Amino acid sequence: MAAATTSVVLVVHNQPELTQACVESLQATRGPFELCIVDNASGEDTVDYLDRLARAVPLRYLRNDENVGLIRALNQGRSSPPETCSASCTTTPSCGTRSGWSACRARWRRPRTSGWPAFTE
Repeated sequence: MAAATTSVVLVVHNQPELTQACVESLQATRGPFELCIVDNASGEDTVDYLDRLARAVPLRYLRNDENVGLIRALNQGRSSPPETCSASCTTTPSCGTRSGWSACRARWRRPRTSGWPAFTE
């Protein structure tokens, strides 16, 4: 059985520099995690960066043709994490990450019987 990981859902809309800084800070963390990036209809610069990133590192990359809003995008990213994920964290590029990001595991444990609970507005 694979080691349990945390699913990190990163919702982006434009801001390629902040997105890259956030991804780089995540890559510097310890412990296994699965990265899911939900792009809310970003412009060309951000899309180019995310396309290059998706070819370079393993991640789930979901792209919306229109900006569906933060809550809906978070729910999209949390809707189908790999079975090995036992917890979920969410962030945006402007929030970035801290060295203690994995502490969120205690707050977002996967329920035993069903999928992740949905965020609501």
